[in-house]
Amino acid sequence: MWTYEDAIGWLNSLNNFEKSRRFETEPTNWQVGELLKGLGVDKSTFEMIHITGTNGKGSVATLAAKVLTLLGRRVGIFKSPHVNAFSERVTIDEVPIDEEVFASETLLVKEMAEHLGLKLTWFEALTAIGYSAFFAEGVDVAVVEVGIGGTFDATNVFDAEVSVITNVGHDHLELLGPTLYDVARDKSGIIKPNSAGIVGLVDDSIFEVISNREAASIARFGADFTLLDRVAALGGQVIEFKTRRSYFSDVFLSAYGLHQAINAITALAAVEELERKSVNPAVVAEACATFYMPGRIEVVSKEPVVILDGAHNKEAVEALTDVIREDFGGFEKYVAVISTLEQKQSAQILEVLSEAFDYFILTTTNLEASTSVDTLVEISRFSGYRFGTAENIPAALEDAIAVSGNNGLVVVTGSFRGLSDARFYLEN
Repeated sequence: MWTYEDAIGWLNSLNNFEKSRRFETEPTNWQVGELLKGLGVDKSTFEMIHITGTNGKGSVATLAAKVLTLLGRRVGIFKSPHVNAFSERVTIDEVPIDEEVFASETLLVKEMAEHLGLKLTWFEALTAIGYSAFFAEGVDVAVVEVGIGGTFDATNVFDAEVSVITNVGHDHLELLGPTLYDVARDKSGIIKPNSAGIVGLVDDSIFEVISNREAASIARFGADFTLLDRVAALGGQVIEFKTRRSYFSDVFLSAYGLHQAINAITALAAVEELERKSVNPAVVAEACATFYMPGRIEVVSKEPVVILDGAHNKEAVEALTDVIREDFGGFEKYVAVISTLEQKQSAQILEVLSEAFDYFILTTTNLEASTSVDTLVEISRFSGYRFGTAENIPAALEDAIAVSGNNGLVVVTGSFRGLSDARFYLEN
């Protein structure tokens, strides 16, 4: 009998960009399309919100799905990466799909791929498993995060009713660039002629690239939906905003930072486009108040204060440092535990963090693509940062807590894999 362990074992035998940061072949989506056609997955049985962007995809997906669930829809979410457990990647009604269901869907995908002579990557296989499970389990709406880019991403095999671009930044320039306009053009490939496009915070030149896509409509943050006011509050912030169809005030959002306020409004704009009507203010209030995203300005300890944040590119780290300065002032020492996967961006990440942190603990993870401690040391020494080193995340966290003292703040950042290691250490 094919088990969950068998399914995970087979997946882990496939080429996985998230571990190696290398593609053995150019990214495509035709294999997933052929696979789903062979499996008989019929997109007409469910609606879809498709989400791409450099940062914020997970937050937008999570809040959009929460609102839809509260509206009584059966909602599947496909997202990446996971922070705490692999099961976070494919969920239905906020619950990871059953291990037996996952195993059976994986076996179907494996056998169909072999029948069609396809050589799948890890992400292609997981994407097919997600779509197949959503079809088999009868979801009303699939909320799907792009892996990388848009046009050729494995998830881009169906026309979504609503296509969201959260923002366009400098992540994966070597794959999608070389310019931000190239990145925008690639990401906008998820917008189809019948899609309602929802675009988050981008500058005019980037929006011009995106708006060249043929679409049913395109709404933009700052014009068609926008933040009117926000005030810091205990455990998050209170926001006032409007969408094309609604006005909301005094909404408590249980997340920190301007970027999360924008993500929340973007998610609600997407839901309203899907529903083609205003969302009940009570539903919005409940969804925002109970919003939870692991690894996004997540306070996991109060004595001492330890925060986990998966910022792993320049834009995300800028958002993190803004939140630290605005919402976490008054600590005697600010210490960052840093591990990175994108070596090309490591210098930028450290430079931005140095504006808000007094001291770094430089470390690494056991992923093949993790930047070496020696590389981080070379960057830090050249730039004059104060730092220490540790061989792994648990050791780095111990050192950081010791350096910060009773009245300090510790933030673990730079990669989602580092957060997983930190959480495991803190919980055990």
